[in-house]
Amino acid sequence: MKILLVEDDPSLRLLFQQKLTRYGYQVTSLESAEAAWELIQKDHFDLLILDWILPGMSGLELCRLLRERPNSEYLYIWVITARDAREDLLEVLAAGANDYLAKPIDMQLLEVRARIAEQQVHHLQERRKAENALAQYHLELEQRVLDRTEALSDTVQALQDEIQQRSTAEALLAQTRDQLRALASRLLSIQEDQQKRISREIHDELGQAMTALKLDLGWLAKNLPQEQTELHAKIQRMIPLVSDTILTIQRICAELRPGLLDDLGLVDALEWLVQEFGERTGIHTQFDVMPEDLDIPSDLATPLFRICQESLTNVMRHAEAQNVRILLEAQDSTLRLEIVDNGKGIPPDRIEHPSSLGLMGIRERLLSWNGEVRISGSPGQGTTIYVTVALEDPQ
Repeated sequence: MKILLVEDDPSLRLLFQQKLTRYGYQVTSLESAEAAWELIQKDHFDLLILDWILPGMSGLELCRLLRERPNSEYLYIWVITARDAREDLLEVLAAGANDYLAKPIDMQLLEVRARIAEQQVHHLQERRKAENALAQYHLELEQRVLDRTEALSDTVQALQDEIQQRSTAEALLAQTRDQLRALASRLLSIQEDQQKRISREIHDELGQAMTALKLDLGWLAKNLPQEQTELHAKIQRMIPLVSDTILTIQRICAELRPGLLDDLGLVDALEWLVQEFGERTGIHTQFDVMPEDLDIPSDLATPLFRICQESLTNVMRHAEAQNVRILLEAQDSTLRLEIVDNGKGIPPDRIEHPSSLGLMGIRERLLSWNGEVRISGSPGQGTTIYVTVALEDPQ
């Protein structure tokens, strides 16, 4: 993975470059956003790490410029910031960043975050390849049909041949759609498996190590001689830091793959997601399910959970909402999921915009179930996402 690091602090820039290079990445480092902008016009990078505060153009300004370029959705961007206020972090995400790193940088988690970013970059690249292949296939198919039509239009037999070829082309196109549907389902399945594995490794390895470290610090605090005041003070400062790190690890693991989804099912997992989202963002979030004992097939539970997760992420990044309501309801053989917020709304021309990756992801997750998605919204009136799925075996 090629990484472009833009950081004006020489010592931090060198430390980042050494760490990321040690992890096996190809790293180019610069000290200004202007130099980075010029280099990006000539070279391709998979991950950009931008300091918010830079001499001249800021990292956020560069992020916004990059998101205005064609195909910018395939570029993964981190922003480094010492600001930790909620409005500051929302501004980072609103500028188009995929993630942020809080200063001081926790180098123990840097590799984990980098590996997760690498997985996301890989998924973006695979999807881009699939989209390009489909577009090229459509162009070739259209050109082939035109060529055949012109060549064989002078005789009835030629017309019959052309009709047969069109029928064949339609069958091939339908087959291609089925293959793309299967590919999308497979890619999502691989992504879920990878996130589950990464979550387990983080929990089992890093989580246990941090827990052991906390216990050792407690032991040291009890057993060090009282006259070692400086060491006692240092230990007392380290204990809450380690505790916060453990909570961060638990949150990352839960976001990668909530254990409730596997252990108790979709309804309990959504109740946890709604509670965690409300506590983290301050947005009043309500979840209703009918009937209360609703049982969702496990293969469908994961895409529905991710749809809710991605929708809440969009609310946090863009909606400026105070209230969100999620309704999960089954009637006869149809499942309905409704996500409503009272935010600033989404203009109709943005709903199908290519850069609306969150909305695209919702549709992709339902391909294998032939689910239907409808999104409505208008400025100042909030946004509503409607999802309907027939409760039967996926295609």
